[in-house]
Amino acid sequence: MIRKVIPSLLFTTFVLVVLYGCNGSGEGSYAGILMIDGIDYTWQGDIENKEFTIANKIGEVEKTVDKEIIPKTNFSSNMLEVGAEIFTSNEDAGVIIVKREHDGEYDKFIEKGYYKDIREIAWNFLVDKGWSDSASEEWESATVTKITVNEAYHLLDNSYEGEEVFSVSFADRENVVTTTPIILVDAYRNKEYISS
Repeated sequence: MIRKVIPSLLFTTFVLVVLYGCNGSGEGSYAGILMIDGIDYTWQGDIENKEFTIANKIGEVEKTVDKEIIPKTNFSSNMLEVGAEIFTSNEDAGVIIVKREHDGEYDKFIEKGYYKDIREIAWNFLVDKGWSDSASEEWESATVTKITVNEAYHLLDNSYEGEEVFSVSFADRENVVTTTPIILVDAYRNKEYISS
C-alpha cells in the first residue's frame, strides 16, 4: 500500500510544481503612474460606490510613455490615454481622480508616499505574525484603499463592521502557494490592526 501511495504523492507534487512554475507570465508588473507638478500619483483602481467625488479639474493627460517608464513631465502617465481629464477629490487631498477617455469611468490615483505610515503599520503587523514571507518586498509594495468593513472580512474586533478603514494588500513573490493576507487598518483609532 505504501509503495503505491508514495509514487502517487511524488507525481502529484511534481504536477503542482510544474503548474505553479509555469503560471507566471513573461510580462513584468508595472505600477500605473501619473505625474502632476513633480509628484508621482500611483493608480489604485476604479472608484467604486462614490468613495471619492470630483472637486476641481486640474488638467488633462498630455503625454503617454511606455508602461515600464516612470513619467517625468507634468501631466504625463504610463497608463492613461492623452486627453483623460484629471480632477482633485473632495474627500482626500492625496487622491487624484481621472476620467478615462475610452469608457467614461473613473480611476483613483494616490500621491506617492501618502499612505506610507499605514503601509508600515500593516507590514509590521505581518512581520509580528510571521506572515511576511510570501510578500515580494517590504511595505513599499503595499496598495492602500479605503473600504467599508462587511461580513466578508475575518475581524479581530467585530465592532468595526460597517466602519470605514484602510485595506492594505501587498504584492506577492512569484510562485508562492499561500498569498499575503490583506490587512485592515484603522488609522483614526490608535492605528489598531483589525483583520487578517
